[in-house]
Order: sequence, then C-alpha cells, then structure tokens
Amino acid sequence: MSDIRQSADDEIDLLELFGTIWDAKWTILLGTVSALAVGLAASFAIPKTYTLSTPIKPAADSVFIDLLPIASFKKKLTVALDLEPVTKNANDLSDNQNEKSDLIDGKYVLDAFVSEFNDYEEVLQALRDRQSSAASSEALRSTTDENLLRQMAIRFKISAPAKPEGAMLASFVWPDADEGRDLLQSAINLTLENTKAQILEDVGQIASQIEKENLNKIKTLNSKLGLILGNARIKILNRIFHLEQQSQIAFELGMAGAEFMNAQASNTTYFLNSDGKIQVENRTDDYLRGYRAINKEIELLKIMTDDEMVRLMPEFADISSEIEMAKLDPTPATIADFVSSVKDNKVENWVDVNLASAEVKSNVRLVLTAAISLILGGMLSIIAVLISKAMRERKAAQVPH
Repeated sequence: MSDIRQSADDEIDLLELFGTIWDAKWTILLGTVSALAVGLAASFAIPKTYTLSTPIKPAADSVFIDLLPIASFKKKLTVALDLEPVTKNANDLSDNQNEKSDLIDGKYVLDAFVSEFNDYEEVLQALRDRQSSAASSEALRSTTDENLLRQMAIRFKISAPAKPEGAMLASFVWPDADEGRDLLQSAINLTLENTKAQILEDVGQIASQIEKENLNKIKTLNSKLGLILGNARIKILNRIFHLEQQSQIAFELGMAGAEFMNAQASNTTYFLNSDGKIQVENRTDDYLRGYRAINKEIELLKIMTDDEMVRLMPEFADISSEIEMAKLDPTPATIADFVSSVKDNKVENWVDVNLASAEVKSNVRLVLTAAISLILGGMLSIIAVLISKAMRERKAAQVPH
C-alpha cells in the first residue's frame, strides 16, 4: 500500500505543472525579457565586423596580348642555354609564340598574383597608406604596433576554391565595411603592380642570360680560332721546311725556274688554290718549279701574318660567321625595348574581380541573438520557477503539524 502511495506521489501532474507556470507567468516574462536585454546588450558591446567574399577569376587571355613576345624570349633563352647557333628563325619574334607553356595568360598571372598576395606585404602597405589618410578609421589610425598591424593584414585573404572547378575567393573581415573594401582593392592593385614588375624583371633576366651566353659563345669560338691559328702555323712551318728541301734539290739540279713550269703544272697543284685554302698535302715534286719560284713562295710564307694564316683555314668562315651573329644578336636590345614599352601598361584588368558589387554581411546577427536570448531566458525562468516551488513544497512538508 505504501508503494502505491509512493508511486502516486512520484507521478507528474501536468495540469498542476502548467498551473504553476501560468501563476508565475509575469516572473517568467520578466526573466525572458531580462535575458533578451542582456543578449542584445552583449551584441552591441562586441565590436562589429563585416565580411565580404567575392570570386576572383583569371582574366581573358586577350588582356595579355602585349605580353605575347615573352614566349619567344623564353624560347630564345632555351636555344642560348643549349648553345645552339642563333639562326634567322630564332631571331624572329613570332616563332613559338603559341607554345602554351611559355605564354603569359590569365591563369599564369592569377597564380603569380595569388602567390604575391599571400605574403601579405601588399596588404601591409595598403594598411600603412590608409593610416596616413584622413579617411582612416580610428582603430586603424591608432595602431602603431607592427605585430598588431600584421594581425590585421591576415584578415584579408585569397582562398583556394572549395571545389577543383570553382573560383578562388577574395575576402576580408573588417570593422568598417567601406574601409575594408577600399583596403582590399588597394592591396589587389598593389599586388598586380608587383606581379607585373616581377614578370618584367624575369624578362630582363632572360635578356641578361642571353647576353651572357652570347659572350660565352664568342669566347668559346675565339678559342677555336686560336686552335685553328695554331694548326695553321704548324702547317705553314711544315710547308716552309718542305719547300726549303725542294729548293735545295732544284738548285743542285740547276733548275732555276721558268723553264720547268709546264712540267710542274702537269704534276702538282698550287699551294694557294682557287678557293683561297691552304693545300695541306706535301708534294714531293715541287723542285720541278725551280728554286727561284720556290724561294719566292718561302719568302711569302715567312711574312704571312696570323690573320692571313687563319683566314686560309676551311673552318674560319663558319666560325667567324657564328661570332658575328652572336655579337649582333638583337634579342637583349629587343627585350629591353619590350620591357620599356609595357612597363606602363594598366593592370586593373589582369584579374577578374568586382568588389563594388560584392555583398557585405554583418557578423552581428541581432535576430539570431534575440531568438536565442528569448529561448534561453524563457527556459531558465521556467526552470527557476519550478525549482522555487519544489523547494517551498519540501520545506512545507518538513514542518510538523
């Protein structure tokens, strides 16, 4: 019987519960309103921030049409590094411009832009420039610590796309929406200018490398000419030695010269042939020319200059032509003219981003805060009322009758 009474006491009477809540409705309402007031006060006390997020995409390839020659410059550098002869086609700026790997296009520029932006130097510069502006917010103007300024800079981001086929996102979280938009635009402009400067610096380095390789090539070819000259001297000395022997034979045989010319012509070739080349084969019948002709040739060979010797070698013409082409290679000057012509190009359209039309959202959500405050305030007030009633009933039960 006592168990039944205990079970009955433990049952919850819903009507009694709702009656208790209704009787304390003003208390519950007061608690709920108080929670709402506290929640809203906390929302207004927390510094407001705004978020902007907008896609940033590669610009159309047509924007970079002025940069097309860079592809041919890269090709020329490859030719120079491989020490290939510079040919007419290699000097044609239109060659290989369609090789995709060397083109400066929208994707190439966007990748370079993102890499440059993510070091935050441009964002920091935009913040410093804004600090000195009359339009700067008080919070930014009063920030003098470099570490705090860097913490502000990382609020501006370019994020990778969530999906491989998606676009990158440019975004910021900032207390002043308009100022944040201006700062992000300024950082983007600075980054694009630095991206252009880096591209042109790389092109300038191509010119320096090509010029260096041309100088190395000229040095190598001149060394070859030195070897050719050494070989020419040896051949001339051998020739003189042979002719001196032949002259001695002709003298002892009484062969003075002219009367033996027909015999010589039918049996030998001249040393200086019609092509202007040195006859390298030693002849054993030169004495038939007579010692006077032989001595005259010896005299001419002995006074021959190094320049005359090397010019008579078969390789001289080809090597001299390569040296002259390397000296006259117009590529470094062409690159310098190109850099000068495009350095003032506008970069505003180098990436596809529109901050002006991007939506800005406040990070302070008053409606959500109010709803949560109302729900929590109501629940806590009801719980407080029920606990208060339970404690009163317990105390009343403990009082002896």
